[in-house]
Amino acid sequence: MMVRRLVRPLTAMPLTCCLLDLTFSSAHAVTTAGHAAPDRPPAAVAYTAPWPDPCLRDLSCTKYRLAAMSSSERLSVVSYLQRRPAQRFERGFARWNALQAFVEVLAADGLGQPGTWSAYVDGAALEALVRGLALALGLSGDDYGNPGARRWARYLTRLAAGRLDVKAVHNREWAGAEQASIDHGRRPGYNPATPSRTERALLAASELYRLALRNESTIMFALGALHQPRLTHCYDWLTDTRNPLPVRDGARTLVAVTRVPPDLAATAAALTRLARDYPSCTHGFTPAHGGFTSAHGRFSPAHGGGGLGAPPAFKAGAAAGARGRPV
Repeated sequence: MMVRRLVRPLTAMPLTCCLLDLTFSSAHAVTTAGHAAPDRPPAAVAYTAPWPDPCLRDLSCTKYRLAAMSSSERLSVVSYLQRRPAQRFERGFARWNALQAFVEVLAADGLGQPGTWSAYVDGAALEALVRGLALALGLSGDDYGNPGARRWARYLTRLAAGRLDVKAVHNREWAGAEQASIDHGRRPGYNPATPSRTERALLAASELYRLALRNESTIMFALGALHQPRLTHCYDWLTDTRNPLPVRDGARTLVAVTRVPPDLAATAAALTRLARDYPSCTHGFTPAHGGFTSAHGRFSPAHGGGGLGAPPAFKAGAAAGARGRPV
C-alpha cells in the first residue's frame, strides 16, 4: 500500500496554529523539496532566525542549516518533528526520545554550538530525520545525499504498517538508520572540526548504545542463561528508544567525568542520578518517568510521548523472549 494511504499528507496538518509567516534574506533561503542540498555551508556563522524555522514547513532543512543552529534550537527541532510530522506514522510518536535526550544534554552543558564537531554530526543526524520524513510522506524523492534519510523513511513506513512491533526488529532498524546518519556526519569532507575529549567519549557511548540495540537476541540469550531477571529488565529499560532517562543520565555522567579540569561536584551529581535510577531500571520504564510500565519483561503504554496522547497498545509478539517481544 502506498505511503499516501497510510498517512495523511503533511500539508493537511494544522500547522498554521503554530508557524509564523517568516521571510528571510537570500542568504538563508529555504532549500525547496525536490532540489539537492548545497555542497558547502552558505556561511560559517551561527543561525539566529526566529523560531520555528520555516524550513520545517516543507521538511527541507539541510545539515548545514541545522549545524549552524544552537544546540537548544536543534533540541526544538527534534521535539517539533516528534510532535508534528512523525505523528502521521504513530499516534503519540516518541521513538526519537533517546535522540532528543542526547541533544538535551548537549544544550544543557553548552556543547554542540555552531562550528564544533558535535554540531556538524548533529546537523547530519537531524537532516536524516527531516528528509526521512519528507521521503516517507511523499513530499520529495531527494535524500540530500544523506544515507540515513532513506533508512529513516523505511523505518517510518514500516512502523506505520505494523512491521516493527517486535522489539528486536524495531531496534535493529532504528540503530541502522541512526548509525548511517552519524557516519555521514563524521566524514572529513563535511565535518572540518576536531572532536574534543568529551565529544569522543559521547561518540563511543552512542556506539555502544546502538550496538546494544542491534544485538538484542544475543544479549537476551546471555542474560537468560545467567538467570538474572533484574538485568533483563534493565536491558529493556536501556534499549527502549522512547525512554530518555538512560541516554540523559549516561551522557550527563560522561560530560561530567571528562571535563578538564575535573568538576567534582558535577561528577558526584551525575553518579547520584545513576544510583537513583538503578531501581527504576530493574522495574522497567514507569509512569512516573513519562513512559511505560513493565510486566514480566514486556512493556505496555502508561502515557504517550510528545504530549499528544498515548501510543497504540503493543501487539502480541511471536513469542516471549529474545525472538518475539513486542515493542
